[in-house]
Amino acid sequence: ALDIYEDARKHTIVGLNQLRDWGVVKNLIRPRLVNYSMNEEMLEEVPHVRIADLAVTFYIPSDELFAQHRSGNIRVSKFLMEEYGVRESDLYKHAINNLEQAGYTFEKLSNILEPPAMGRDVLYLLTCNEGVLGAAVMVSKKILNEVCQILGRSKFYMLPSSTHECLIVNDDSLELSVL
Repeated sequence: ALDIYEDARKHTIVGLNQLRDWGVVKNLIRPRLVNYSMNEEMLEEVPHVRIADLAVTFYIPSDELFAQHRSGNIRVSKFLMEEYGVRESDLYKHAINNLEQAGYTFEKLSNILEPPAMGRDVLYLLTCNEGVLGAAVMVSKKILNEVCQILGRSKFYMLPSSTHECLIVNDDSLELSVL
């Protein structure tokens, strides 16, 4: 039991030191998309970038910093941002770059649901490869350009369905009221 305790203590201390090191964190930080008006109080405490009625906040996956089997996310606070000596624009740039490097999943919803949605292949699921907090892919111009190429069109509807994914509607004949 003492060996387990010592191992956990050693990894936790290393993780906490890394948490304060921008040289480490800048390669780990990820974006999280939240509803702006529903999170105004929280947004007072964290750096964020507002995009329409949403806000991009930032987090660090804790399993990247701590010993194995520790899951969760560490929200980047204004305090941490000041510790790093960076601006919100730096956090945003690195978070989006890390998201793009990690990759994304783009799949027909009919491959996931039975029976196929709407009877046609017009609905797609878009998320990050990890599948956690993946709705943030919708703020990556690079990923959206790749989706346009895959669909063979320059316009589509994008609906955030949760913080983890968004739906892509590849049918401009649908009326907005239907969506």
